[in-house]
Amino acid sequence: MNQVRQRDILFLAIAGAEACWIYIALLLLDVKAAGGALPILGLLSFYPLAFVLGKAILRLPWGKIRLFLLNWMLWFVWFLALAKHYAAPFGNPLEPAWLQSFATGILQVSNFSSQQLILVCSILLWWLGGRLLRLRLDFSTSLTEFQFGVAILLILFFFESMWNLDLPGLVPTTMAFFVFSFAGTAITHAREGGGWLSGPFRSWWMSLLIFTILFILIGGILIGALVKPDLLRLILSVLTTIWYFIWDLIFRVVSFLANLFSSDEPMSLPARPSMPPVPGEPPAWTKLFQIPEWVRRVGSFVMVSIWLILILAAIWSVSSQIIQWLRQRLESMNEVEVEPMSGAFLDDLLHLFKGLFLLASRFFRLLFKPFRPKRRMRAGSPEISSIRTIYRRMMDWAASAGCPRNVAQTPHEYLHALAQWLPEAGQDFALITNQYVLVRYGDSLPSHGTLDLVKTTWEKLRQAKPASPSRS
Repeated sequence: MNQVRQRDILFLAIAGAEACWIYIALLLLDVKAAGGALPILGLLSFYPLAFVLGKAILRLPWGKIRLFLLNWMLWFVWFLALAKHYAAPFGNPLEPAWLQSFATGILQVSNFSSQQLILVCSILLWWLGGRLLRLRLDFSTSLTEFQFGVAILLILFFFESMWNLDLPGLVPTTMAFFVFSFAGTAITHAREGGGWLSGPFRSWWMSLLIFTILFILIGGILIGALVKPDLLRLILSVLTTIWYFIWDLIFRVVSFLANLFSSDEPMSLPARPSMPPVPGEPPAWTKLFQIPEWVRRVGSFVMVSIWLILILAAIWSVSSQIIQWLRQRLESMNEVEVEPMSGAFLDDLLHLFKGLFLLASRFFRLLFKPFRPKRRMRAGSPEISSIRTIYRRMMDWAASAGCPRNVAQTPHEYLHALAQWLPEAGQDFALITNQYVLVRYGDSLPSHGTLDLVKTTWEKLRQAKPASPSRS
């Protein structure tokens, strides 16, 4: 499958998945807000038309502003056509009456009208079609679109259940969404060289995929046809009856065990002592001799600070005397020179406090380690995985042809050995090795052009035939 066909299938898969939840959203909006007056198929036509026309106008040699204006001019023309079909489907298109009535509905401010909903939905769908044209077709994009679509479907199903609506075609549309999403995810994974489409058993995997899709569709249709509200109520009532039976049985067993033990005779409790009388409030003049709470706190802080300063001063004095005594003892010894260092004791004391602070911080960090949020590992991008896979395949190919890599060799040392073994492919070896080193030991992300160049170089390198099976 060539690249162009794969891109077309990917666009079709992502567009199909998005169109499914867009269709359900329009159905919900039509039933709840417009009373069945929205032209759903006409609004859906904005989505593929924006993609097709946007792809066509991008080929024009114009600037971005001109292309932007042309794009939204095309939207306005198609919007007028939809408005004409909505207001007067069989009337004269040049008659201004239908345009005046449609504009009056748009400018209505008392409540939302169907004309305003058509305007907003057409703008959103036209923007979504242009966004589809700018999407980056890779595995992460396909997976993100699937997750976003599932979230939107869950929200729509919640509102549909809360409002007791019966939307037509809900189950088949949901099944189609999963089919499109799974197909797009599989193709994007295969484009990166790690999927089942690139393996030798792709026919088996294709059969398994088709069987799985059919199984999901048939199972969904059967469940939707068999599981009715009456059946769910019956199952719920049976489960409730079983629960009450088990709970009643447990209560009876506990009551029987409690009756086996003789209960003590009731004993008379002593008389309750009388409460002492509550003393009255002290006179008001006693409050003048009470110390406020903030004065107590400030005074306690000052006293603690004073005692701390006195203790440190005592330690400093005792330490200075000890050091002075040691200096005198050393000076009395022969062939010993003592050089006084001012501030050395203070530096040692600060170093000691710093060490104690680091030990305390490590202790608290270890203590609160289970409660800290874990860091999420950054998943490797598909481009990085593809280049690393190509490099491993190159090493396997060279090893099978007679030039294996030593365990102690770095990638550049192995590159030198490969260049000596097959000189005519030295540049190909260098390109693949350099790109591997960049993604393996650096933070750079290769572009699509670089990835395509590496894949092309690897395909060309596989066709090379080594002249000698032994390593030079």
